[in-house]
Amino acid sequence: MKSEIRYSRGTNTFDAYPTQRTAPDFDSFEKKFLDDRSKKKGQTYVCAAFKVNGTEKAHRCKDDALPSTFIPFDFDGMDGLVVHEHLVQDLSQYRGFGYTTSSHTEESPRMRAVLAASREMTRTERQRVCKAIQKLIQAHPWAKSVKFDESVYRAEQPLYTPLENAEIYHFDGDVVDVDEVLKTAPEQKDRPGAKDRAESIATNDPILKVLVDKGMVKSEEKLGHYNIECPFANEHTTESGETSTAYFLPNYGGVRYGKFYCFHDHCAEREQEEFIRKLGLDPKKVWAQHRQAGEGVPNSATGESSNYYSDDPVEKSERVQASMDPPKTKSKSKKKTESENKKKENSDT
Repeated sequence: MKSEIRYSRGTNTFDAYPTQRTAPDFDSFEKKFLDDRSKKKGQTYVCAAFKVNGTEKAHRCKDDALPSTFIPFDFDGMDGLVVHEHLVQDLSQYRGFGYTTSSHTEESPRMRAVLAASREMTRTERQRVCKAIQKLIQAHPWAKSVKFDESVYRAEQPLYTPLENAEIYHFDGDVVDVDEVLKTAPEQKDRPGAKDRAESIATNDPILKVLVDKGMVKSEEKLGHYNIECPFANEHTTESGETSTAYFLPNYGGVRYGKFYCFHDHCAEREQEEFIRKLGLDPKKVWAQHRQAGEGVPNSATGESSNYYSDDPVEKSERVQASMDPPKTKSKSKKKTESENKKKENSDT
């Protein structure tokens, strides 16, 4: 297939500024994709290309996504190898490739696939094409147990490359005719779920960006919850485990402002602003950004507006500072002081 393919390559889950790349055709794209293997889960990924902004970087976000010429799928589980074999056979009618993921087992096979498209697709078109092909697969009796992770249909969503020990499948069928598929594809309605919101917040959070840039993020415990290296780790007197210190995203899961938790005694009484300053950030500027981003956003846990929960750290910071300031007393005038001294001398005599 002779059509240039534009795409992005990221280095890990938290890389919001992936490098922009091109391949002269799908054959070349397939080779580059499959040769770029990761040593462990959550590292190298590919997604659509993005516009380069004023900082000469491409920001991974839906508003900057450029049209793409590949169709991604993430099959997040199915009942046994027989179903897996049926799926591989069905995908072989298209031009593309597939590979097993880190969670693949014989009992619950998992794989990803990438199919070639006849032309570039807008973000919405790609979602519609993916959903249409998903519907065709689900129409088979053997496909009832196949689970689809539909988040990868979005142009900005990372599709992780194969691990070093992954099984690879090559599909030599026909290129997906985009215009033909779109004739019957359902209209796409963007209704972001919890995962979408968490990823959007993570991409724009100044605290998480610094933690990632400094290599302090150890793992993602769950959506909105990251295990990190404590900014004050050098002051700890005991060894830190994987989950000893955590950071929670703002405006997600009941947390209005990004929050640190460290279970070491040295950090038990630390205020949130201390952690933020240690990262080289201005707490009030960070909190202002969190507050602005969260205006009217529903809490994923309670459904309430994010204005509803969590003590305001700006107000708390000002209260703490006020309690630390020495009490202000009115100084006595010089004349009043001299008069009091004279009265004291007369009483002594």
